[in-house]
Amino acid sequence: WLDYGRDNYAGVTFSNAPDDKKIFLGWMSNWHYASKVPTNPWRSAMTLPRELSLRGDRLIQTPINCPDGFPEVSFTTQEGSIKISENENRYVEIGVHNKTLFVDTSNAWNELEAPTRQEIAVGDHTLDIRVIIDRGSIELFADGGAISVTNLVFVDTHLSAIEVGEGISALAYSGLSLHA
Repeated sequence: WLDYGRDNYAGVTFSNAPDDKKIFLGWMSNWHYASKVPTNPWRSAMTLPRELSLRGDRLIQTPINCPDGFPEVSFTTQEGSIKISENENRYVEIGVHNKTLFVDTSNAWNELEAPTRQEIAVGDHTLDIRVIIDRGSIELFADGGAISVTNLVFVDTHLSAIEVGEGISALAYSGLSLHA
């Protein structure tokens, strides 16, 4: 898959970028519910631009030109998870359990019918995970960009705090507060 999330569709590639880079930009929505997504303050967005490259036979995506000030968290785990939250009831949980990377947005979603959990088999190795957070979305890159997950989220203000579970190392974050 190009993206394991539910909200990266109809991507456009550009081949005339400097240094012959291949750039990808996707529409961040899904036809199953695009007409039902709230329109205030906007409806739909584009993914962050991503440089596409190959590592062996794996497609690698690396976000480029990430605007300053976007909240971001990076961590390493073989078995563990973090929560990125607006409050105790509205959050996204991301982690690895039983050799499976998961992204669960069920507590940051509204009543629209859509899958709220993605699971990707990752084997028995330590995984580096980077999550870039916008008010209405998360974009996850793992395994050096070989895995990406793009999902819309519905929260009242924004995801602003992280809670770190057991099994997390190499934690780095910006634009977020750490909750114990």
